[in-house]
Amino acid sequence: MFEAYSVGYDAGRGSCGYPCVASHQDVSHDVMRFKIEVALLVICLSLWSKKLLGFCISVVAATFIISQYGVWYLDTQRWLREMGVKSFSKLPVPGEWPHFAGFYRATPWDFFLLLFITALLIWQLRVLIALATGVRRSTRL
Repeated sequence: MFEAYSVGYDAGRGSCGYPCVASHQDVSHDVMRFKIEVALLVICLSLWSKKLLGFCISVVAATFIISQYGVWYLDTQRWLREMGVKSFSKLPVPGEWPHFAGFYRATPWDFFLLLFITALLIWQLRVLIALATGVRRSTRL
């Protein structure tokens, strides 16, 4: 999962063509992607441990990734407000600004990962709820 995300991110970053030189490189998105990659690695290692503590750590890491995407979306909305538009289609040259699914500088891999992590988090929360209610039921008997 971690490798697929890294490969997809590199493919999206390299799609700007040659020479791809920016006068000002905003590294905030790169730092955010790095934090997401580290959280993915934590999820993989903690689920690999097959222990309840590892499972709980993976829930925290998945929640962190979802929150990073929330911050990314809010940052995109702030950026669009600063540009004086409501959406990417209203920009003078919409294709000039890389975006996908309403996220500035996002690739299809980012959107796929958001869907996957959301599904993973829902599954994890259902398992935790089932464990909690199952433990409660067994103590009543």
